[in-house]
Amino acid sequence: MYPGPDADAPDADLRVVNAAAGVRLQVIAGVCVVRLVLSPLFGIALVWLGVRVGAIVADDPVLLLVLLIESAMPTAMNLQLLTDVIAAGRGGDASRSMARMLAAQYLASVFSITVFLSIFLTLIKANFFAP
Repeated sequence: MYPGPDADAPDADLRVVNAAAGVRLQVIAGVCVVRLVLSPLFGIALVWLGVRVGAIVADDPVLLLVLLIESAMPTAMNLQLLTDVIAAGRGGDASRSMARMLAAQYLASVFSITVFLSIFLTLIKANFFAP
């Protein structure tokens, strides 16, 4: 969210943090789609490119699977801790909105990880990443 024309004011950061406490459902859905759908698709392309240029060994299917699964995981809980520390230092409370964002991601990841794990295993079994 844009804090407004007086963004240089000393309490501008605090207004941004407090404004984040009212995160809309569209924003949460957008973050979930980007993190849980687009990121794994980007991970597939990145692993494929890494194998093509020789940066990743394609002979090890476990390595490929781990790299692909990493791209499909939801945001880490460290983000919640970081939000708490930053907000506490500025006198705000953005932890509730971040907790909502993380809860939505973890709930949605039950389905997205299942789907993408099936896709990843199918691609590895079909030698999609073979040079």
